Amino acid sequence: LVDGNYSVYATSTDTAGNIAESAAQDIIIDTVDPDLPTISSASLSNSAAPTLTGTAEVGSTVTVVVTGSSTGATYTTTATDGNWSIDTSSTADLDSGTLALNTNGSNTVSVTSTDAAGNVSAAASQTLTLDTTDATVSASTDKADGSYTVGEEIDITLTFDESVTLSGSAGLNITLEDGSSTTVATLNVTAAELNGVSTVTKTYTVAAGDTAGDLTVSGVALGTSATLQDDAGNDADLSSLTATVGTSDAIVIDTTAPATPTVASITTPDDDATPTITITAEAGSTVAVYANGVELGKATETSTAGTFTYTSSTLVDGNYSVYATSTDTAGN
Repeated sequence: LVDGNYSVYATSTDTAGNIAESAAQDIIIDTVDPDLPTISSASLSNSAAPTLTGTAEVGSTVTVVVTGSSTGATYTTTATDGNWSIDTSSTADLDSGTLALNTNGSNTVSVTSTDAAGNVSAAASQTLTLDTTDATVSASTDKADGSYTVGEEIDITLTFDESVTLSGSAGLNITLEDGSSTTVATLNVTAAELNGVSTVTKTYTVAAGDTAGDLTVSGVALGTSATLQDDAGNDADLSSLTATVGTSDAIVIDTTAPATPTVASITTPDDDATPTITITAEAGSTVAVYANGVELGKATETSTAGTFTYTSSTLVDGNYSVYATSTDTAGN
């Protein structure tokens, strides 16, 4: 018989030709499999026991097989209005098996629909990825150990162990300290800069008056009403911050000019055409010696810290105005 509705009855005729008719029985012939069911719940979740949802033929019996890290579990429910739902945290619809989801990794979901005639649909499938772990963060810089002064740029990079998305106009703030709990600068990261990525770099430009004996990334914090989440919806754990800035390096911020150097008294007039000039200046600085505005050369620091000497090449007879400059390691 082709698919359709039938009214079935029988007749009985005896030898005399009398006919008796049975009561009719209505039957439905259905040999068509239900349409492929759907799985509409997200394929990425931060729940250790997510609720699975989808659609199937109205009134059909829906069988959901969930396979986790080692074993699988089979659930059965009815698509009463064409929709089905399974709460994996409950055993109410559990038919068989034991659910052992991989709560930080991949799981498989297979769904079939069986209609009233016993026809079974093809299986819909989904790879269900669970992520129940918060993202962690570290901070680093591109700069080597040394001293930095006004106008120099220092890049600070935040690296998360997975992609994250920042929301909210207040953004994310990176606090730089001087090594002794005094804030040097605050760098703000905007939502546009941290949108589905795992790294972001902000530039700190040394300003006049900034100082730090050992520049440190002391903290990372969300602005008012801002959120920072991984793709699964877990909040980033900003307390996990590990920073090489201020621990495994030594970045000094020095915007203060060294003390004015002094040139020791020079005998004049002098019959020595290659005089040795003695200068007092900041220890460790670079001292240049000038005569009439022309640099003669760099002085050498003696064994006495802060004392420098320079012996000039032969000077012709004449009048000279001799002075020195001192440049510290930061360039001041």
